[in-house]
Amino acid sequence: MKWLKRLSIVGLLLIPALAAAKSEVIRCSASHFVRQAGLEIQFSIVAFNNGDLVNPATIERITVRDFDGSVIHDSGPEVGVPHPVSGGFFPVLDITQVPPGAIYTLATSDIWGFNSIPSVILPPPGAILRTGTALSVTVKFSKNGKRDLFDVQGRRVARDRFINAGTGVASAGAERSSSGLNCFPVRDAED
Repeated sequence: MKWLKRLSIVGLLLIPALAAAKSEVIRCSASHFVRQAGLEIQFSIVAFNNGDLVNPATIERITVRDFDGSVIHDSGPEVGVPHPVSGGFFPVLDITQVPPGAIYTLATSDIWGFNSIPSVILPPPGAILRTGTALSVTVKFSKNGKRDLFDVQGRRVARDRFINAGTGVASAGAERSSSGLNCFPVRDAED
């Protein structure tokens, strides 16, 4: 009988630990580049879809890598750098906490605008950045409750690109094309 009592106490102590938010990682293919003599911008949008109507999700970290695996963007509470705000909403939105039932997005254009990735963040000399064909976006998130009620999805979008002659600021125009991004869970990821 004593063993049953001890087992019950151990079980009660484990329940909070099992219910604690667990971090998981999802990786998506992506791209961000200017093409067609500067008349088109191709960028990626990552959506954080929280189908849990009770528990929020936290976007702990977003890491963007070039084709060679070099980190060209890293943000989130885990690294102490605020995420860029999402320009897909008005007013702009902090995507760090995704409320129950919400779907938030962050685009590579929220990081780099409607221009090519700046050379000041390129990998060290000797590494070549080929942004036109391959980037990856790794999203580390945590949430309480059912894990399968949260998902990360993405789209690759091509839009007309315009430059304001007076200010030199690039903007996006009509959509030319859109397609889904490949996203998959990463098990036992070490960043």
